This record gives sequence, C-alpha cells and structure tokens, in this order.
Amino acid sequence: MRNLITNINESDENYVFSPIAVYYALCLLAQTTAGETKREILDVLNVSEDELLSRANIIHDAFNEGEILSLNSSLWLNNAHRFNEDAIEQIGIDNNSAIEIGYMGVKEFDDKLHDWLNKNTGGLLKDNVDSISFTGDTLMELFSAIYLKGSWTDHFNKNETNIKTFHIDDNNEVECEFMNRTLSDVVLIGEKFKAVKLHIVGIGTMSFILPNEGYAPNDIRDDEELVSFIAGREDCLTRGMFNINLSLPKFDVKADGDLLTQLKKLGIRKAMDMYEADFSIISDEKDLCLAKANQASRIKIDENGIEAASYVEMAVLMKGIPFMAETEIDMIFDRPFMFVVERECMPLFVGTITNPNE
Repeated sequence: MRNLITNINESDENYVFSPIAVYYALCLLAQTTAGETKREILDVLNVSEDELLSRANIIHDAFNEGEILSLNSSLWLNNAHRFNEDAIEQIGIDNNSAIEIGYMGVKEFDDKLHDWLNKNTGGLLKDNVDSISFTGDTLMELFSAIYLKGSWTDHFNKNETNIKTFHIDDNNEVECEFMNRTLSDVVLIGEKFKAVKLHIVGIGTMSFILPNEGYAPNDIRDDEELVSFIAGREDCLTRGMFNINLSLPKFDVKADGDLLTQLKKLGIRKAMDMYEADFSIISDEKDLCLAKANQASRIKIDENGIEAASYVEMAVLMKGIPFMAETEIDMIFDRPFMFVVERECMPLFVGTITNPNE
C-alpha cells in the first residue's frame, strides 16, 4: 500500500484517488494471471500467492458497511472471444464479484456497465462513467468501486461558516467558504507537517494534513513520516493535546487519470507486454495484455460530513488484433486470392482461387 501512496499521486494540483480501490483491483487482476506476470503483481501487493485471496476478502469485508461504505467489484467478459468460464466463475465466487458476459461494442452492454458503476459510486462520477465504452478487441475488463457517505461526529455550525482567503501560492489567492470549529483534541506533529483528525460516524476518521510554512504538498509527498502516517501508522509522530481553532475550506474535488505509467513504475511490466503477459488462467488466446488502467475519484465535504467515491478500470485487450476506427475501405477480389475456413481457430479448409471459372 505504501508504494501505491507514493507513486499514484504525482500531481501538484487538486487531486484525489483511492489507494484501496487500486489495491483491490490489483488483487483481482493477479487472480487472472500466472507465472512471472502474477509474481510482479504480488510483489507490488506485498503478499504471497497463498495469501492473495484471503487479503482480498479481508479488504472486501472491512470496507462494506451497508449504505454508508461499500467496496465492490465486477468482471466483464466479451462473448466474442474465448475465455475460461469456469475460472472466471470461481474468481467471481471467491471475491463476491459480479460477473457479466456479453458482446462488447454493443450499446446495451455499455449501459449495463454504466448502471453498475453509477449504483456502486452513488452517482458521484456519472460523467466519467457514462464516457466508458467497451471495444471489440477487449477480452475482459475488471472494475473496483468504492463509495462512502458519512456525518462528522460533531457537525460544523453553518452559522460560523464565512468567506476567507485561500492562498494558492505566493502570487495567487482566491476567496472561498471556510467551516470553523473550536475543539480540544490531539494534533499529530511531524518534521514537515501537522495533522488533525475528524471522526466520521460509522466509518472512521478523516485526517487533514497541513504542511509547515515553506513547504507545499508536493514537496513532502515522499516524506517518510507522511507516507507512514497515510499508510496507517502514527507512532513516528509526536502527539500533543491542544485547543484547536479549526478552519477548513469546503471543497468538491474530482480527478481521473491513467494508471498504466504508475503501475509500470511500481514494477508491473509483464502484464502490459503482449509477448510476455500471462493471462492463461482465464484464456488461451494469444497476445493478451493489460492495455488500460484508469481511476476516477471524487470527494466533497461540508458542514455535515463527507461523500466520496472512486472506481478503477482495468482492461485486458487482444493487442495482436488492434482496434481500428471505422473508415471506408474497398475489398475487391478481382485478382487471385486465398481462403481459409476455420472453426475455433482450427483451419478446416485452405485454398487459392486463381480463376473462378475453372
């Protein structure tokens, strides 16, 4: 998880992503692979092959609290290609994943996916979801989706919300709404930042991390204390009890992006190489590879609480048969040509026509 935290977010602008959604999607992806392809993913997950399924189940069970918190997954298979239906079904059962089989490139199958994603992200990412469409060269797509909605244990008083200046940098500032509270609580202190936690009913906490003067968030992204803290450890930080005058801007942040580059940096490479990728667990088709990995996320807070959602999309494509946009083409067989009749990739008849009249 630490590697995901330090490698996924490299933006110096507004950004939000879900490490747990990426981690969970990789747990599912690993179960569809074999050999060195699987080993690379397991190394990133920091689990053994024997631990993989139990880790995925622990994560799933820990992040499902009914309507306030859910983490779900689904596998989508293209009926136009060959795949191991028994293996897919078992992965679905083992991971509580929905399994959908249909013809990719057909609008009805896209609509079914949109309904599933919108339901499992609370409709927060509808614009992103509705832009997704399957292509005919895809064998499988897998999705993880997380959604949460919770109230602060102690709400902010809306009457105390006011307009203040937010300083973007030394030269730029904006006016925005700030929520304000006074509380007696612990402040966690690192060498380069301070953090305060607010409790969310039925979910957990939300930490707000303020870099020290002279630092921007991107300056401390790789800070060891910060990475450890985000990964769930507080023992490296100093704890102090304070009367805190807390002032937080209300925000609604959305981000999306390609994960392939970051996954390569983490060490997942063979899965993206059509000559080396091993997806033999789910299909005996050749030239398969992980050709798409995306995440979209959104989070918003106000005086009452928090609402957030994220989904991860990973697609295994037939790269030996690249998808081509529809363009006009003439296919006029007015000179000698060959033919082959096949069934399930086995040639039944092969021949050449040099003179149709003979």
